Amino acid sequence: MRRARHLTVQWRTAVKRFLAFLLVCLLLCASALAGSPLEAPYAPGSPGAAVAAAAAEALGLELHLTDGADLPKAADVMLQSPGALLCADQSLIISGLQGYTSQDLRTAMRPVCRIAVNPLYLAVNAQAAADLGITDAQSLLSYIAEHEYEAYFARHIDADVADRAVTKLSESIPVFTEGYPEDEIPSALESGEVLAAVVSEIQLAEDGQSLLPVCSLGAERTAAFPDLPCAAELDLPVCDGTGIWLFASSDTDDAAVTQAASVCLGMDPAAVNAVPGFTFSPLAGEDAEKEIRDIIADYIGYMTSEGLFFYEQ
Repeated sequence: MRRARHLTVQWRTAVKRFLAFLLVCLLLCASALAGSPLEAPYAPGSPGAAVAAAAAEALGLELHLTDGADLPKAADVMLQSPGALLCADQSLIISGLQGYTSQDLRTAMRPVCRIAVNPLYLAVNAQAAADLGITDAQSLLSYIAEHEYEAYFARHIDADVADRAVTKLSESIPVFTEGYPEDEIPSALESGEVLAAVVSEIQLAEDGQSLLPVCSLGAERTAAFPDLPCAAELDLPVCDGTGIWLFASSDTDDAAVTQAASVCLGMDPAAVNAVPGFTFSPLAGEDAEKEIRDIIADYIGYMTSEGLFFYEQ
């Protein structure tokens, strides 16, 4: 009986020590994040700012919206302040490859977690397309097949995620492309100057009725437009949407990165899905690192072909 009681006391003592150790670990992780701002290059009231605010609330961090939604400026704050986190999309990588950031993001930055994705779609002007007998993806592709290299897809004059998608599509579809400022693309679609354009789910949410999406460009159908076929179903190149990520300086403490990723993975999906255009899509750890490496490699090829980046000697 005495031996049994002795073992019980030992077990209780061991449990208490373990719980104390676990508490210390949690406090250390929390202290790794304490006081670190969350930089975000989004305009107040924008969907991106709303996602960043949800992340900041989950992390218990103060949100800093960079003046003028300046992406390179926000990145430099993160790079120069180990411990600070940056909430931004992967167009940050394009800015870095163009030399707009103070350091080479390929070595100076590390991904923490992807939080959400803003899917991309191929869209036409509803009335202009109807005049041509185009009402869906199949009729659009049939029209293009019958009029090879007569139609144009709109490009962006600046390199970005959507423009990369247009270049992918134009490599597999017999169309020409023409560059426009982003705010002029709707009128170019309406006038018939261009047949189609790549738009985001945010743009579709803000557009009203003039834009008609014919397919999503990911590997799966989207929750917002479940009846639309995706690129994989149509044998079109899969073009990932714009992801909102958390990034950190490569000098940031591992404990801070691990804790931030863990918090974001456990965020309430409803807090993100409530933002028009965004879907909660968390990705962390080795999968996130591989995703960013793949994005960098893809953007290097894209930008090199456009004369915007050249491989180092």
